[in-house]
Parts: sequence; structure tokens; C-alpha cells
Amino acid sequence: KEEVQADVRELPRIFAGRVFDTIICAEFIEHLEDPYAFLREIKRFLSPQGQLIISTPNPISFPVVAFEWLGTRKFFYSSDHTYYFLPRWVWRLLERTGYKVVKQKGVGLWLPGKFILPCPVSLSYQAIYVAEHA
Repeated sequence: KEEVQADVRELPRIFAGRVFDTIICAEFIEHLEDPYAFLREIKRFLSPQGQLIISTPNPISFPVVAFEWLGTRKFFYSSDHTYYFLPRWVWRLLERTGYKVVKQKGVGLWLPGKFILPCPVSLSYQAIYVAEHA
């Protein structure tokens, strides 16, 4: 297991010549200015049978939609996010950058009081995607 904290633009230098069986990008792609370029770049560090695991918030989940409808930036709003990706757009993002999605899972419906209920990915607060080389 290896954890790296660095500027994403430094990855080619940091990982030069290395290949990984699993790359995890948790709550990350929504912060990037160019997620397409990033996903194409890290693909070369993923072994031919490797898996890329991505998690990202879902902009059409409850309570995000509720607070969007209310027009407030007080809750469920982050100025750090450059993008929000609908679940089917994450598939498109991955497919257009040379991956195929092999699994998708929602983390659940986030309710007041920190309760999380199982639900379809389309309503889940966050979604996790497992992808491989196309």
C-alpha cells in the first residue's frame, strides 16, 4: 500500500516507470480543472489487468438537490469543487478516456441525523466506480 500526496501535475515524475494494480481516486476528480486529461495520464500507470476506483459526489442526490432548490450555499456546497458529475456522465468520462466501467455502487441516501439508507446509485449521495482498461 502506498499513499501519495502531491500536486497532480507531478505524478508523471513521481511515478515514472511504475505500474500499479489498483489506483484509487477518492473524492478527487470533482476538484480537477481537466479530469479528462488526468484520467488519460494515470492510465499509463495502471497495469493491463489493473483497476481504477473513483468515488465522487452525486449532484442529483438528496440532500444536494434540496439545498440547490432552496438556493443556499450554507450546506452541501463546496467552493473547492470544479465540477459535479451525474452518474451516467462519470461513465462517459471514463469511457472517453479509455476505460470501461465494471462496477458502480452508491454509498446510500444521506438523511438528517447522519442516517444513511441503501438506495439506487441515481439517488446516492456519493457513487463509487470501478473501471479497467477498455
